[in-house]
Amino acid sequence: MASNSHFYFALKCINYKLKWRFEKVIAIAPGETIIELIEDRCITEHEMAESLGISDKDFVHLIKGECELTYNIAVRLEAILGAPVDFWIRLEARYRENLKMDDVVTL
Repeated sequence: MASNSHFYFALKCINYKLKWRFEKVIAIAPGETIIELIEDRCITEHEMAESLGISDKDFVHLIKGECELTYNIAVRLEAILGAPVDFWIRLEARYRENLKMDDVVTL
């Protein structure tokens, strides 16, 4: 029968492996959500850019997370896709916060 110290060591090793496995943070740009929603609604990227009042090039930058999703864009997204403004603002804030972390993986 294993002693308590062996059991404790085994738990400590498992805990270390689990902790290591979850140290990386995945930063997902709000654009990923936008793409999913427009695909579900059969809206093209060009149509979406037009509806948002931005160029196709700026829309691509928004999708990739290369520019920030502003309040005005969030208002337009709410009108077009139905998700509330605060949803978009929180998603953007979380994305930008995650980008500041050391071990971040972007999608």
